[in-house]
Amino acid sequence: MARLGKAAGTLLASASLVLLFACVLTLLILFVLDPGLRTSAEAVVKFLAAVIPGAAVAGFVFRGLARRARQHGTFSRALSSWLAEEWLLQAFVWVFVVVEIVALSYFAPVYALRISVGGDTAVPLSSGLRVVSSPGNVPFERARFDSGVVWFRSARTFRWGDSTLIRVRGAEGYGDDSLVVPWSGFAVFNVLGSITLPQLTLHPSEAQLTISADPQRAEITVRGLPRGSTTFRGPRVLRVPRNAALELIVKAPKYISADTMVLVRDDVALHITLAPVAGQLRLRAVNAGGEEQTGMDVLVDGSDRRYELAQMIQLAPGSYRVRLEKYGPDRIVFAGPFVVAVNPGVTTECRVETTVRAPSTPAPPRGGRVLDCRP
Repeated sequence: MARLGKAAGTLLASASLVLLFACVLTLLILFVLDPGLRTSAEAVVKFLAAVIPGAAVAGFVFRGLARRARQHGTFSRALSSWLAEEWLLQAFVWVFVVVEIVALSYFAPVYALRISVGGDTAVPLSSGLRVVSSPGNVPFERARFDSGVVWFRSARTFRWGDSTLIRVRGAEGYGDDSLVVPWSGFAVFNVLGSITLPQLTLHPSEAQLTISADPQRAEITVRGLPRGSTTFRGPRVLRVPRNAALELIVKAPKYISADTMVLVRDDVALHITLAPVAGQLRLRAVNAGGEEQTGMDVLVDGSDRRYELAQMIQLAPGSYRVRLEKYGPDRIVFAGPFVVAVNPGVTTECRVETTVRAPSTPAPPRGGRVLDCRP
């Protein structure tokens, strides 16, 4: 059993030395061959902070083994008689082996990247889709196509924490997109596998703009398109550049024109309703003998205002119940209510015959009559 324990100790001691020397040597080779580790004073300081502790321990152990090798004759005897039996020292060496392995996981370019690129189901991704990493514009290799998503894998490996920008280009009907690689987690846990980046979902470079208006005969003008402006009537679907700022002008006879700006970020449907142009109503009143009446109030249902005879009354198009009245000490002159149609952009003039009643007499449901009503 003692011999077995001594053999195990010798094996562990040998493994710790080999790993420690290998890690330190690999780090030194990387520093010499990789200019990226010498780009700034900060990068050099980080590298030295990672490699010096391991190199110091390795030098200390090597010096001790060399001195004992002169006493015992061979390096292996010195290893088995000293380091293999010094378990505390051996644990100390293993701690720095782990430290250098972790340092190596951050400084060695051993990480492959995987990224998936998706699009819109209505616009399939084209074969011209490319993924490159920057700096260097190093292309990614297309790995597979799965359910509308294209997977890419990097053709080169990266160092943990590299400032790396992934660009997606060349998809017909789509705009370009990019992603900064998020180096998250513990580097050493990702050494054996490729790192999967968040999916990039491309958006079509054009958006769909659906325009309609009320009334349907309205003339619609769209300004700000790449081809200039276009004018049409009735509903229309346009393909416009995403994030385009467009001016929409909608006109129709006897309606108030609309002029509005629209920023098209995504597919959007717009329905513009024009307000009719106001109509005008003017009333004249005569008594049963044909004499012109003055000083009467004009009341229009839906309005709290009292208008005067012969006043030009602005009203939205539609039908209105109108009545006229004038209160005196011994009589009330009135007419109506009667219905008058007001058309957009038209002045309607009505001539009304009035009726007289005593203040003590109950008001009839209607009085007087409309003599004529014409635009």
